[in-house]
Formats: sequence, structure tokens, C-alpha cells
Amino acid sequence: MMEYKFKDIVSNCCERIDPSESDSIPYVGLEHISADTFNIQTYGKSTDVKGQKFIMKKGDVLFGRRRAYQRKVAIAPFDGIFSAHGMIFRPKQVIDESLLPFFIRSDAFMNKAISLSVGSLSPTLNWGAIKDITFSIPSKEIQPELSSLLWKIEDDIERLKEQIQSLDILVKSRFIEMFGNLDINDKQWKMSTIGESAKVPLHYGSTASAVDYDSET
Repeated sequence: MMEYKFKDIVSNCCERIDPSESDSIPYVGLEHISADTFNIQTYGKSTDVKGQKFIMKKGDVLFGRRRAYQRKVAIAPFDGIFSAHGMIFRPKQVIDESLLPFFIRSDAFMNKAISLSVGSLSPTLNWGAIKDITFSIPSKEIQPELSSLLWKIEDDIERLKEQIQSLDILVKSRFIEMFGNLDINDKQWKMSTIGESAKVPLHYGSTASAVDYDSET
């Protein structure tokens, strides 16, 4: 492990553009980033936003510096613009491009980022607060092997989430096939208590029984 200041690990890319001065291009805001995946699922257009934004390039690591405790990290899937409430990181020579997203999402980075955020309602992290913080980085020789392992785990997790989502859709569709599209507000449904619908043994439904049972233990 080697120690480097954060400014020697990444470049903080802060080239700005006014969306009103450009054609319609993809826009990624913090609302488009999820804490549990590097993938961008949805995005907007530059014509829908106002104020200066950052210019991002495909492959850049996007980080939500506003409310950093939400742990929002993503990889830019295309060239476009990014929220000014975020930061755009590009790797320097000391860290492999494929390892950088995992480093930014790691507890080692996130815990320091969160602790250095300022503000009460919307705590925000500034580049000046972290650029000189020291982090330990694996040697360049083992980084490709390490990133390969981490990406395999990441891919397995994404595949599992897709399977769970597919199973959820299947279960819902089978339920509708069996029982129809039920609406609990439909007047044909009658509300009733458990006692009206099933027999409950006294020793489960009686407060006295529960007290007696507790006293024995």
C-alpha cells in the first residue's frame, strides 16, 4: 500500500457550461444516481435545467458532494453535463481507471467525505476540504487483479437484482391470474376482525393467559 494525497489520486474536473448556450445534451443530476449501483438508469436533458453545470465525459466518476452521506457514486455512461452539486473525478496515474469507482464508494473515502461536509440542512463537501487528505492505495501491480475481482462481484450483484425484479414481476402476474386485480377499496370487500374470520385459542388471545405464562418463566 502506498499513501497519496487525494489531489494526486484524481483530477477534480470542474469545467462548466451554461445549458442555455448548448443544444439538447444528456444531463445527469443527483436524482438520477442510486447509492447501490454505478449504473445511470435515467437521465434528463440540458434543455430542462438552468444554471451552470459541469461538463462530463464518458467513463468519468460522478460523486454527489451534496448530502454525501447518501453515498451516491456513478460512472458517466456518455458525454454530457452533470449537476453542480456533484464532483467529477478522473484518475491520475497512481490508480487504475477501473478501480477508481470502488475507491470513491469505499468506507475509507466516504467516511472522511461525510465528516468533512459543511452545512446543517444540506451538508456539502468542498474540494478544498479533501484535496490534501491522505489515502492508502494498493500498488499499481495488483490493482488490475483487484478491480477485476470487484467488478465480478458487482456484476453478480446486478444480475441478482435483475433476477429478483423478474421474480417479483412473475409473482405479481401469477397472483393477478389467480385472484384478479384486487382493489381493497372495492365495496364488494367486507372488513372483518380475525376473530370473525377464524377461531383463536384462548391461551393465545387472552391477556390473563399471557400473564400466567410470563410468570412461569
